[in-house]
Amino acid sequence: MLPSVPPDAGGHDDGTKLRRPVHSPSPEYDPAIERDEAEGIENRTVLSSQRYRAHDSHTVLNKGRCFITNRPTPVQSCHLVSQAIVRATLTKLEYVWEIGHGQFDLDTKHNVLHLRADWLTLFDDLRWILLPDVKIVEELKKIYLSDERPTSNLGKAFQYYIVPAPSLRELICRFPDVDGHEHKTYAPRFSELGPLIGHIHPHHVIFNTGHKLLNRLERIEVIQMRRLLSQNLSITVEDAKSVLDSIEDLYTQWTKTKVPAKWYKSYAPSDGQDSSSFTDDSVVVDDDDTAWMYP
Repeated sequence: MLPSVPPDAGGHDDGTKLRRPVHSPSPEYDPAIERDEAEGIENRTVLSSQRYRAHDSHTVLNKGRCFITNRPTPVQSCHLVSQAIVRATLTKLEYVWEIGHGQFDLDTKHNVLHLRADWLTLFDDLRWILLPDVKIVEELKKIYLSDERPTSNLGKAFQYYIVPAPSLRELICRFPDVDGHEHKTYAPRFSELGPLIGHIHPHHVIFNTGHKLLNRLERIEVIQMRRLLSQNLSITVEDAKSVLDSIEDLYTQWTKTKVPAKWYKSYAPSDGQDSSSFTDDSVVVDDDDTAWMYP
């Protein structure tokens, strides 16, 4: 059984989670307001130190625009693998994803999602989650959850679906042409929105979504999301359940893996740690090593 969410991640002292407040819809959205914001105000929501290497127009598909609205400003940066992640879990990801000990860059473009402030708040409040294309999920299952463990080049651009929680009432107003005023409005369920293409990597998205499915969302909410997902992708509820279960399984496999001591010893000691202190079989880690939180 995975550990419960710790008190500092928004729960009571006994480890039970607080119920989130019921989401109330915002007033009717006027796209003209967003155009005025994008054209007339300085982007103060993102500090220059927060733009990272992820805000490189030559390497980032979305070029720092909001992933949801496709507008350039004002946006904020969201780390899919949180900056508050504990070292033990980060090390496991370095091992499983074959990054190299101490080489995980949390500020990489693959880990930073750009969102307008209100959509970032809704993301943190579990009003919607990201889901990679089903084919990508199946490919990662073959790589990490099968005995064959084939290698695969997943590509550089990926398709993602927005899966809303039943309580989400916000409309998506998306501007296909970043320089134009034409826009399309999508109501929750977002079945007509289709997939959005981004530079963020499926590893990071699945880690973020898997953590929410297992540790932050109530099970009844996950069940309801299965129904919404089945409608969005025109698949059966059972198939939607299988997709979300696969994401949970991948997250569990990545965060519960045992890192061999010899893997550590192949790298120079980091954080002042003596590599000779590890056992020969596996690294002993705290059982609560997934107790990282979102800001």
